[in-house]
Amino acid sequence: MEVWILRGTDPETLEEKINKQLEEVEKVKSFFHTPTVQYQTAVVPQMRGDKVTGYKVEYSAMVAVEAKPLFREA
Repeated sequence: MEVWILRGTDPETLEEKINKQLEEVEKVKSFFHTPTVQYQTAVVPQMRGDKVTGYKVEYSAMVAVEAKPLFREA
């Protein structure tokens, strides 16, 4: 199984990264099953010392594909 963790600062950036990765998988699709994509957002506090100075939203996605077997068992 191949797994890629992609991160972006906004949904559009993350979308570009996901599409680029899916294009790479598409080039060798005969070796892989259909890819699975899972999305996640997280609100991360920005710290300065022991005080929270703000919050930042992080966007991430996991792209996973399972390799097809090269040989079929009898």
